[in-house]
This record gives sequence, structure tokens and C-alpha cells, in this order.
Amino acid sequence: MDAEAALAVIRHEAGKEGQLEKLREVHVRQQEMLGSSNMDTIATQNSLANLYAEDGDHGRAKEQLEDLLPRLVKATGDKHPHTLSTRSSLAHCLARTGDYDGAVELLTDVAAAQEEVLPGGADHPDVARTGQTLEQFKELQAQAKDAMVVFQAIDTDSSGSLSTDELSGALSDFGLPDAASEQLTMQLGMMLDTNKDGVIDKQEWVRGYPRWKQLEGQINQQLNAAQAQQ
Repeated sequence: MDAEAALAVIRHEAGKEGQLEKLREVHVRQQEMLGSSNMDTIATQNSLANLYAEDGDHGRAKEQLEDLLPRLVKATGDKHPHTLSTRSSLAHCLARTGDYDGAVELLTDVAAAQEEVLPGGADHPDVARTGQTLEQFKELQAQAKDAMVVFQAIDTDSSGSLSTDELSGALSDFGLPDAASEQLTMQLGMMLDTNKDGVIDKQEWVRGYPRWKQLEGQINQQLNAAQAQQ
């Protein structure tokens, strides 16, 4: 059974939780019988990466794509449509895991290769779509750099993560009353600390930075309004 047929059967027969397990089993059997460089084996691993991404596990999806790419390049070439599609998927995983520099660099290479090999060059729809995504990644890249400047300012102990006390201190710097600062600290912690380990790491901060900027704007607006009434 080839990779496409196997995935179709798995999606039809297995529930959400069973799909990853069954596809992993198919991949292991293909590696044993066909070898890791066989195109069906590579395609199954690519499908496995896609399932990880669909399940929100972009870290594992990234690992799978990085593992298979050298074999795919060797089998098809570095500018084959399958290779470019896989590199594009990897760029998305890099972006979803907070590596915007890597995502922009990789997708820039993909866009240049697509323009070179696809019919119509720059006018091909895939080139246009990649260009739009690249601009989005560049915006996220710039936002992430801004976020890290603020992160380093709040991270007063240089631990690489933000504690509740550090967040509270940053909010107090806005001139908020202690009670309001404490309440907002709790709310921010609940929103930004996605893995619930009690601190906000760099990836969590970058992902949640738009919420911080929104809150910063609201606080400044309220403080300005209060000052105007005095």
C-alpha cells in the first residue's frame, strides 16, 4: 500500500487519537521493508509530519520534516515541487515554534526557487501565495524582535523567563494601583503561561505579545483620561 492510500484508510478507519499511532506503525514497516530513502516511506513520514501539525504539535512536525528533507532532496532534487512544498511546510512549523528568522530565511529560498522553476515564474499562483506568507512571516519576525526587547527589560534577573513578580513590577511601572496591577498580573499569567509551569518563557511571551501591546494601549488610554480629568 502506498503512502497516499495508507493515509486515506487511516483517516477513514481511525479516530483522531488513533491516526498518529497507525501512521507511525505504517512508517516503521515501510522503513523495515522499503528503506528510509524509498519515496513511499518519505511520503508517509511527510504525512506523519502533517498530522502532527494538524494536532498542534509543531515541534514534532518540524523534527519529522527536518529528518526527511535530506533524503527527499537526494531523491528528487532541491527544486522539485515535492521538495519545495516540504520546505514550505517546514517554514510554517518554524514560524509556529517561534523561529521567525529561520522561517523567513527558508521561505525566501522557496520563493526564489518557485519563481525559477514554476511555469510563468513570478506570475504563478504558488509564487504569489508564498510571497504573501513571506510578508506575514516578516511582520511576525519584526514583532518578535520588539517583543524580545520588552522581554529583556522585564526579565530583571536575566533568567530567560518572566515570573509573576517581574510581570507585576512591569505593570506597576505604568503607574497602576497595586490592586489593579495584581489583578492584571494574574490575568496575563493565565493567558500567556500556556504550559502552566508558573513562568512565561520566551516563546510564550512572543506568542502573547500582541495581548501585552493591547493591554499597554488600554492602560495608557485610561491613565491619560484620568489625568485629563484632574
